[in-house]
Amino acid sequence: MSLCITGTFEVVEGIQLPVDMTGEVHSLTPYPAGSTSISEFSGVEILFDIKTLGSGTAIGVDYHLKVVDSEGGVIRDDDCVACHLFGPDDVQKYYLQLTLDSSAPLGTWTYTFTIDPDNEISETNENNNIITGTFEVVEIQQTCFTASG
Repeated sequence: MSLCITGTFEVVEGIQLPVDMTGEVHSLTPYPAGSTSISEFSGVEILFDIKTLGSGTAIGVDYHLKVVDSEGGVIRDDDCVACHLFGPDDVQKYYLQLTLDSSAPLGTWTYTFTIDPDNEISETNENNNIITGTFEVVEIQQTCFTASG
């Protein structure tokens, strides 16, 4: 015996509930784990929290990341076309791991992380989508040991 149910339904235009995209730095640490400083022989790891506030959803959320060294050189300038889907009051993570080498200038570096850089998402507040900050690249302190005997 088979059961078949037929019927109709109507597709209606959705209603966008209020949503706001925002973010913050969750952590900024030397990389790799166990490094004691951000130096020309290590790197940095930054973990960003990207959040939706409100009862709405956000579909197709992209990011932009820019890192500038202490001499004004642009190290990263990337569109992170991730097209993420966020639910109401959702939090997602974005990781940056940047390994430095001996050519990395010492001093204060800056980063700018922009959520929804092209304003594709209709938000209740379009003025809180940019996270900026700095970190210090320092000279590594080497310890020398001599053998006696």
